[in-house]
Amino acid sequence: MHSPSPILLHLISLCAHCVDSCIPRTVALVVCCSLVRTFAITPSPNMLPRMLQCGLILPTLISYADFAETTENDSSRFERFLAPLGTVMSALKAQLGVDMSVRGNVAVKNALRGAVRDIRGVLQSLISKPSFSIMFDWLYPDYMPVLICGVQIWYDDPTIAVPILKCMAEFVTNKNNRLQMHTSSPNGILLFRETSKILAAYGDRIISLQNIDPGHLYTVKYKGITVCFSMFKAALLGDYVNFGVFKLYRDDALDNAFGIFFKLLVSIPIADLLEHPKLCKAYYALLVAITRDHLTYLANLDAGFFRFFCQSILEGIKSVDVQICTQCCTALDFLLSFIYTGLSKSKTDESAQALSRHFSNNTEFLNETLLYLLNLVMFEDCKNQWSVSRPLLGLIIIQPNIFQQAQQHIIAGLPVHKHAPVAECFGKLMMDVEGTLSTKNRDKFTQNLSAFRRDINNFAKSAASVGSTEGPKGGKIGGDVMMS
Repeated sequence: MHSPSPILLHLISLCAHCVDSCIPRTVALVVCCSLVRTFAITPSPNMLPRMLQCGLILPTLISYADFAETTENDSSRFERFLAPLGTVMSALKAQLGVDMSVRGNVAVKNALRGAVRDIRGVLQSLISKPSFSIMFDWLYPDYMPVLICGVQIWYDDPTIAVPILKCMAEFVTNKNNRLQMHTSSPNGILLFRETSKILAAYGDRIISLQNIDPGHLYTVKYKGITVCFSMFKAALLGDYVNFGVFKLYRDDALDNAFGIFFKLLVSIPIADLLEHPKLCKAYYALLVAITRDHLTYLANLDAGFFRFFCQSILEGIKSVDVQICTQCCTALDFLLSFIYTGLSKSKTDESAQALSRHFSNNTEFLNETLLYLLNLVMFEDCKNQWSVSRPLLGLIIIQPNIFQQAQQHIIAGLPVHKHAPVAECFGKLMMDVEGTLSTKNRDKFTQNLSAFRRDINNFAKSAASVGSTEGPKGGKIGGDVMMS
């Protein structure tokens, strides 16, 4: 007869806690009995991921049912609920802080993995400011060293590092404005400092990891980086940190976070970035956040980094995933708008000038991007035409010579009898469009672009109908100018 598995015993213990707590007994019994029934057999290794997932679901359900709307008056009850978890975290803090040889200690690893999953489960359920504030005070600063030490020791073990990173990513996510602190509270800044520390602790080490089996590359390396990108995006878009404070008081937390992000990015080949959907989506979502508010960091990149960055944008625009294409168009629009606005000021904007110089050294990127966007509108099923129109106008205004070259290139690739009608369509495209990026001018260009696409399609259809009666002379418009 098999002895009860540790996971089963843990579930039974949790069930007892559920029934003894003030959770509605029907909810507690249904959830717990279902879990125990599922894992009442001796588990096989293949069932481990499912068990770990349920280990996250259970604390989420418990805390959501009982503490999702906790108020300040319920703080003592919430703290009693967290007391057993605090005992585990205190023990881990004492052990990890003085003994770095615990790397091979299975008991410590299991305890840490279980603790961070429980914490993440509780965090996911907290949707009000008072309840999250209690959790914040419980977790910071006492137990943050446990998370940082965890990724420092087990950075190459995704079964430990990834749960820690996911826990931290949940901690910095400002859903339902639960992280909107009082104006006198420094908690937002303190939280971002910890975010920067854990990014650096994990990033510096995972980059140094060499000779990873290609079959395990995503699991060992890219999965953790994916969570890091999501964590950084959540912190940048959380709207609970005044990032100007870091530069004002010479705090390097923000600089360190961006530094490790760029290092992580260039450690991933473009092909790998596009091959893994979760990594790809996490990166491009972060890209929008960076180009929206933090373009000064892109301006300070060296030529090699910036070239890699531009290449990633171009490959994203070419993606068959409409969401990724839209995100890249949005990021490029933010970038071009920043340059245009900065160069239009009477006072010199050094960041805008630096980005302009970067683009001057990457004219091939601008040319290829402009050509691709025009071809996308003219000849493809463009499902995000509004988003495409935004960076397209910026490219035309900032680099008019490149637009003229692209126009000539497209027309030259057509049969001679099609040159004049297509040139007329291009003329109408810029009709009444001024050389500014004002909202009114953008909207006018978007309207013209819709008419431009319609005219091109109508001309292509008429040319095809003529070709069907005249023979092989009438081909598909633009077929010879599509970019390779």
